[in-house]
Amino acid sequence: MRNITSIARLSDHVRRYLIIYTFLFTILALPIGYYFKAVIISHQTLISNLVVILAIMTIYPSMIQLRVEGFLRSFRSWKQIVPFDALHFPTLPYIGLPNGTNIRRPPT
Repeated sequence: MRNITSIARLSDHVRRYLIIYTFLFTILALPIGYYFKAVIISHQTLISNLVVILAIMTIYPSMIQLRVEGFLRSFRSWKQIVPFDALHFPTLPYIGLPNGTNIRRPPT
């Protein structure tokens, strides 16, 4: 019997049911977008920038062929950690900064 890690099981599960999850979240996103239309329109630039950043962060691991199954073993290899850090550390403050300033701002 093979010893499969939980990350490998999760990866296999997502790979197997990706189409179902895509349709499910699309159906879920439509009413959310409809009911929060005013919020989405007022933050249209922020949402557009977040979509681009998250799309790059989603596609980039495939471009460098980062293997999710060996995620725990990848901590031993600096060649996989450096591209991840170089991509995420500069972008994450820009994602969090607008949200943090909106949280501290009193309602008008």
